[in-house]
Amino acid sequence: MSRPQLADIERLYPSGGLYIECAGTCEEYRRGLITISGAHRYYGYSKREALALWREQHPRGSDR
Repeated sequence: MSRPQLADIERLYPSGGLYIECAGTCEEYRRGLITISGAHRYYGYSKREALALWREQHPRGSDR
């Protein structure tokens, strides 16, 4: 998976949370905590903030 960009972030309806697909390289994925949707959900963040958090969780060296 390539690294997501702002345009790749989807807004969940009706909650308003943000949805970013998981790259399968984060600690949550390894521990089996990612839901069946295969994505991370961010509530109360702007798209830029959510993307920054996602990038912290998925370091560049671990891209597949």
